[in-house]
Amino acid sequence: MALLPAALLSAGCEWGPDDSGPTVVSPPAGTPAVDSDVTVVEQAVAALSAAHATVSVGPGRKRARAQFLVLHETHLEHLGEAVPAPAADLTTATDATGWRSVVRTERDLQDTLASLAGAADSGALAQTLAAMAAGTAQLLASHTAGPADV
Repeated sequence: MALLPAALLSAGCEWGPDDSGPTVVSPPAGTPAVDSDVTVVEQAVAALSAAHATVSVGPGRKRARAQFLVLHETHLEHLGEAVPAPAADLTTATDATGWRSVVRTERDLQDTLASLAGAADSGALAQTLAAMAAGTAQLLASHTAGPADV
């Protein structure tokens, strides 16, 4: 094994922890301290609540809609939120139009939850949101057979 030149060893490189003490970084004056995960949870709750409102209205596929509503309610409860009251039925939407709206809403919700999982600082929150996105995808896949359902 070749010996390292003395110049390289004495070049001032350090290895290991900095022994000068912890560095404390304070936010600028007047900046409120906000936990970024609080914002992530608020965004997840808003997306789930909006999806819940969309899925709860309109005609058709009541069994499928009921399953999505239960999933939303479970996710909201897991995030510590009260379950919103269902909206009134829309009488102008056709069966096919109403279902396409549900499919679009659920796909958007899945994307939002997955994105928020990536934005979460907490590993536990990231896993929870990723699991919610996966659950949404799984339920959506079980109710969509092909392009006619899009």
